[in-house]
Amino acid sequence: MLSSFNLEKIYQYLLIFLAFLLPITVFGANLIIVIIVLLWLLSGNYKCKFNQIIKNKLMVSSIVFFAIHLLFCQFLVITNVRLVF
Repeated sequence: MLSSFNLEKIYQYLLIFLAFLLPITVFGANLIIVIIVLLWLLSGNYKCKFNQIIKNKLMVSSIVFFAIHLLFCQFLVITNVRLVF
């Protein structure tokens, strides 16, 4: 589907556009990030992508950190705990 496009060039242009939009508007930056993620998901070759993520220790630790953060925040919401600082 997207093989007719040069995805690497599209990613590069979107990242450059994201760098310019980041200090200007949050909505524009979020929109570019959503487009990048959708292109990444639609490009296929999921087995290779999964293997690359598993082999990268930084990615695995980032995913684990994010998952722990989500679980901790969800626990705080469910138990209605108030943290006082």
